[in-house]
Amino acid sequence: MTPGPDPDAEAAPQPTNFRAYVKLAGQAARKSPEWADMDLGSGGPVVIESFGLVVGAGKDGILYVLNQHNMGKTQPGDLDHPAGNYAKLKSPPVFFTYFPPDLDPAPDDIATLNTLFAERTHHLHGNPLFWDSPDLGPVLYCWGENENLRAWSVGNDGKVTFLASSAEQASAQSPVPPGGMPGGMLTLSADGQAPHTGVVWATIPYLDANTTISPGRLIAYDATQFGTFGNGARQIRKIWDSQDWNLTFTFNKFNVPVVANGRLIVPTYEGRIDVYGP
Repeated sequence: MTPGPDPDAEAAPQPTNFRAYVKLAGQAARKSPEWADMDLGSGGPVVIESFGLVVGAGKDGILYVLNQHNMGKTQPGDLDHPAGNYAKLKSPPVFFTYFPPDLDPAPDDIATLNTLFAERTHHLHGNPLFWDSPDLGPVLYCWGENENLRAWSVGNDGKVTFLASSAEQASAQSPVPPGGMPGGMLTLSADGQAPHTGVVWATIPYLDANTTISPGRLIAYDATQFGTFGNGARQIRKIWDSQDWNLTFTFNKFNVPVVANGRLIVPTYEGRIDVYGP
């Protein structure tokens, strides 16, 4: 099929106490059966050892930051007192894959998070991408369903701060509601600690890759040198796009591109891998 234009848009082992937050999400699912798809396990945690942090997000699109050495020891009874349980985190939860204007990422009743914002899902599938860059310092990248690539700075106090987003949208041709799965599959390459060499490589589907085999799109982004949207927001700039070259492949759900020996290896659902490079 011929790709159409995109609208502008905004498996590491799990630590033991990460289960507490899975239980918290499960509690919301039981309270709100009309949608009930909020499990945290869709996105694996990332350990940032230099800061002693564990970070992770799931289907509610919210990032949770834990102290690696004191993860809270949440007990089932703690789930009846959300404010006290959130206080065990290293920093307050933040909306990570999207920015709903009227929702609290740390509510008293997390069933309020069980929603289709803008008639689309915003799940995160897979780990966030972490890089201690020479340009911006520690950075997280994520790409949720029906959303765009996003970059966040990470402080040693656990605070994460939004930096920029891309214009390109995952599953841009999927019917709404509910949009498509699974967002972007990410990897990063750089020339060691040389400044201005970081590249985020992403594959995204045009359609809902959960219900159909979707055409895929491979995009390379400048990881740290951002541009500006017309509204003044910072933009993660695209530097190469398979769509511009009419290169086609089938999107391989949950398998990331791999950079090795100066080449980029992209898995497909066509019984082959595509290799880009000299």
